[in-house]
Amino acid sequence: MNKQEYSKLLKNELWINKRLIILKRDNFKCKNCNCKNEELHIHHTIYIQNRKPWEYDNKYLITLCKNCHNEIHKNKKIKTYKKDPKLKKEKGPKYTLSKRDQELQDRYDKLKSTN
Repeated sequence: MNKQEYSKLLKNELWINKRLIILKRDNFKCKNCNCKNEELHIHHTIYIQNRKPWEYDNKYLITLCKNCHNEIHKNKKIKTYKKDPKLKKEKGPKYTLSKRDQELQDRYDKLKSTN
């Protein structure tokens, strides 16, 4: 997929909603440097062939500022899988969604099921 095709996908309502869910989960700050005042991106920690940006499990998405995101892509090759990898279950905090966040997640799930 070329950059133009990918840019078009990022305008899809499914991605816009998924992005907001991740931003809210990460408290609208970069998970690398903790800044809030920079342009924030959603980084895919892995790539899965033939998967659209919003089709990833939230555990593969993280909020990064533009600078940190550019540094990661400049210095590190992101692993690409043919299908969803069988990763070990991560230990750590479980995220509980607020009522509003749950509504966003439900809206996203509904949009996803209609497409």
